[in-house]
Amino acid sequence: MNYLPLVTVLLPLLAAVLLLLPALFRHARTLLLAVAALDMLAILPLSLPRDAPYFALEHFMVVDATAQLFLLLINALFAGISLHLHNRLRAAPELTGDIHRLVRLALVFMAAANAAILANHVVVAWICLELTALAAVPMIHHQRRDSATTASWHYFLFSAVSLGLVLLGVVCLTHGIELTVGAERVSLFHDNLRLEVAIADPVWRRLGLALMIFGYASKLGMAPLYAWLPETYDAASPSVTTLLAAVQFNAVFVGLFRMLQVYGGNDADLANYQLTALGIASMLLATVKIVSTNNYKLLIAYAAINHAGVIALGLALGRPAAYGVILYVVSNALVKAILFLTAGTIKAHYRTKNINELHGMIREMRYSALFFLVGTFALLGFAPFGSFFGEVIIMTGLITTGHYITFAALGVLLSVVFVATGRSLFPMVWGEPRPGAVRAPESLVALGPKLFYLAILLSLGVYTPAPLSTLLQQVAGSLGTR
Repeated sequence: MNYLPLVTVLLPLLAAVLLLLPALFRHARTLLLAVAALDMLAILPLSLPRDAPYFALEHFMVVDATAQLFLLLINALFAGISLHLHNRLRAAPELTGDIHRLVRLALVFMAAANAAILANHVVVAWICLELTALAAVPMIHHQRRDSATTASWHYFLFSAVSLGLVLLGVVCLTHGIELTVGAERVSLFHDNLRLEVAIADPVWRRLGLALMIFGYASKLGMAPLYAWLPETYDAASPSVTTLLAAVQFNAVFVGLFRMLQVYGGNDADLANYQLTALGIASMLLATVKIVSTNNYKLLIAYAAINHAGVIALGLALGRPAAYGVILYVVSNALVKAILFLTAGTIKAHYRTKNINELHGMIREMRYSALFFLVGTFALLGFAPFGSFFGEVIIMTGLITTGHYITFAALGVLLSVVFVATGRSLFPMVWGEPRPGAVRAPESLVALGPKLFYLAILLSLGVYTPAPLSTLLQQVAGSLGTR
């Protein structure tokens, strides 16, 4: 069992190396599917709830509840994205020209994302997140449009700044620990840091925490360093957008979550105030943008910023909302995957992202319209989806802990988003179709990834299997005493 965590990293890396051979270029999409399937087989035994975490690779990898849940999530998402890309290339062979490059980068991206979630060392986790960003830059630019070129550079610059702030925060924390225990005794392993943080110099410790929270929040697309996210999500291809929005987002979230685990109850006031401020600012900005945009892909991107703000508010509450936060994070990863992949299908058929130009999708693209409709319901937090119950738990936590002003602000912003999103997206599905409309061919095989995501999303709200429920509870319970 101890070698399985390493397999989830080495397997995609090995496949990426094999794709340097020209003879394998034409088998790239098949290799991608095979790696996604094999990684899932390796992860399933790792995902079974256990009483205590175990370590691998000389303590540099940890398999705890957090790693188990998020490895399972991002690799399930990756499997669906791989199948979607395979089906898209089969339907449009003209796109297969240099697909081996995109597949090779996606494999490196996944290897780094898996390693970031498994990492038990602060610097190793940071390096892995940096590798996901470096692999993402050429993937964003893969289509070689002017907008994609600009977006890839902006993404690179914002990633460098946000992850640079995280590293600076680690340096400050390390210096604070050195002042109390000596440089030769500092350990940057997560499990050891929990003890060292408590005795670190408080000034350097708090400065380190503030920088790390701001850096991770910026990498998640929160205000004020948010501008890269809508531009990148809009310019990248559907598969790449989903990798960034659903896979990389969760790898970065794990980095933030682990630092909050490390700090435990230390400096909880600073973390709470900072996360609340970032969360409200992000939701306010996203709400304004959602009201004013007429681009359905941008609308989903701004909704992702809104979701990040809700997550920040939940994290600020700590234990009272921890289960709701985890349920909300997992559910919204699936929602974003459904919506961004469906948005790509809609764009391929209609050749536009303008909301005002689309009506009567239900008559031209029946299945895509239904997925878009269901995804929008989940996006807005309708029952019985997991996002609904996650939001309810977070809002209940705000009430029970006496955060009435934050509760009121959250309620108002969510209501405005609800109205604005419904007003924009629902007419796309209904109404009279365009003149001369032709029913688009939609195979059940092509719908497979979204059906897979939808089944998981519904299970989180209707009936969560006992092992998964236990895993969610263990992750929520690991947030310490905050």
